[in-house]
Amino acid sequence: MAKNLFGENFESLDEYAKRLIKVGFSKPTYKIRINSINYYPNRGIDISITDLNNNILKSGTNFAGIYSVWEGIPNRTNCLYVGGSAVRINDRIYRFMKELCNVSRDDEDHPAAKKCRLFGHNPHDMYLKILPKSEFPEIRNDFVDINDDEIELFIDEYIAPLLSAKYNKKVKK
Repeated sequence: MAKNLFGENFESLDEYAKRLIKVGFSKPTYKIRINSINYYPNRGIDISITDLNNNILKSGTNFAGIYSVWEGIPNRTNCLYVGGSAVRINDRIYRFMKELCNVSRDDEDHPAAKKCRLFGHNPHDMYLKILPKSEFPEIRNDFVDINDDEIELFIDEYIAPLLSAKYNKKVKK
């Protein structure tokens, strides 16, 4: 761990992002199942989040946290997007899938999902890694310089390049 000018232990957001990835990969992989797609008159989709044995995730995704979307079972080459929400990640996952299936309204947008669709990624082969904010590890600092708001708003920008996410627009290098 690095030390600042005063000799205090300091964990950068890059280091913290690496720890979050390690914790996240210890969690189960989930499949995004598309139950139905409606094109007209009411555009939308119905999705389920299931484990790899097709059991629906009982706890849902109605919590703050980060998520990564993968085409196929997660490995080093197929991360499409890393995102997060300070409120509910289910809204963000739904919006991603809605845009990927080309059923977003004119006032909705998800640029990463749009790129996935335009580059021909299969919406029926999407998988998730999820890490609720309640399970984020403690920051290892002798003093506070990173607050919860910064982590919620920016940590996906640090994680995306570490996972080689193909369609994240904002990344910290």
